[in-house]
Amino acid sequence: MKTRAGIITLVAALVITFLTTPGAGQDAEPIILVQKYEALIDDTISKCLSKGRLLDSRSPNLRRSAVISCLKAGYLKAHKKELTAYLVDAKAVPNAAIVQFHLNKKFFKMFQPHEVAALMNRDQKSINLHASR
Repeated sequence: MKTRAGIITLVAALVITFLTTPGAGQDAEPIILVQKYEALIDDTISKCLSKGRLLDSRSPNLRRSAVISCLKAGYLKAHKKELTAYLVDAKAVPNAAIVQFHLNKKFFKMFQPHEVAALMNRDQKSINLHASR
């Protein structure tokens, strides 16, 4: 009799534990994900700003890349909360490469390549005007 009562008590305790534990962990999980996403976005902003230092390069390809990186850093700073919410909704794995993919997807949906080229051509014309003076 004692073993039956002990087994029933143990099973009841396990059932109660399994039923209540998932609810407690679900509230903390999104907060941790948001913190990870924000850290990854901050890291991407930092890398874009570092690449932005190439604006004074002699290479037009490096200058173009620097302009795009500066635009991307500004976009990420301005839309950080929206991007974090998007990543949570998309259930993206908090991995740097996957988050970078989603950030690039959102950024290049906002700025089309022909718009960036137009900016570069306008900057190039202004540089040529200053150089000819």
